[in-house]
Amino acid sequence: MYFHRILAVGVVCACLSPLTLVRAQQNEVCIPQFVVGTSEGFRWETTLMFFNQQSADVNSQWSLFNAAGQPIGATFREQLGQGDPTTIDATGQFTPSPIASGRARSFRFSSEEALQIGFLLITSDAEMTTHARLHLFDDQGNLISETAVIPGPSFTAGAFFVDATDEQLTGLALTNTSPTTPTNCTLKLFSEASNDQIGDDVTITIAPRNQNSQLVQEIFGESFLENEAGFVLINCDQPVCALAMQVRGVTATQIPVANAPAPAPAPPATP
Repeated sequence: MYFHRILAVGVVCACLSPLTLVRAQQNEVCIPQFVVGTSEGFRWETTLMFFNQQSADVNSQWSLFNAAGQPIGATFREQLGQGDPTTIDATGQFTPSPIASGRARSFRFSSEEALQIGFLLITSDAEMTTHARLHLFDDQGNLISETAVIPGPSFTAGAFFVDATDEQLTGLALTNTSPTTPTNCTLKLFSEASNDQIGDDVTITIAPRNQNSQLVQEIFGESFLENEAGFVLINCDQPVCALAMQVRGVTATQIPVANAPAPAPAPPATP
């Protein structure tokens, strides 16, 4: 199952790279993609990795959701899958033992059941370095591809680069982490060469604790770029976390989604 097929059912992946994550006040981290299980003869696994650089132990709480915001359970083993199995029940809530100061820990999620896709929210009492890796195996258990999901800061205004040359695909996952408030996100596509907007604005409504994952080609349809480069501006009325990637077959490369200045308010009407 190639990455563009996975994108069609809501999984967006990114290239391998660690990132130190900082959340003001609550220390909340959104891992915008989580995938585990089997589909069409392929098996997906997800590994969470944490490194505690604090001078004290860090306590954390995990919440697992599918793309529709419903809690999901899963089974993991520590030490890159070498430890004993631990099952998170259908509430999707789990509290691991504290991550010791100066220590790293990994948690590998695996299943032979039907594919589950979604996202994770991790709250902690101090900041940690963390990222997730996705592993794709064939029906013989051979590793086909290994990529990573890199959480980034939530934003209301963001931007990312799009390369539509050589039939490459671009995927975008937008996650509304609010438990109560929906968000409306407006996307604009621009040509790099002319700096002109291509096509009309597209607005996506995301329910509370829900995720929207699509190819950018699908979002803009016939208005999409033809064999050229450009960029997308995102403006939402509530904070979202996002993940964008460039896809070519089984190769996926992360596209950084940069925080962008919010659009200026319209001037008041002249009486």
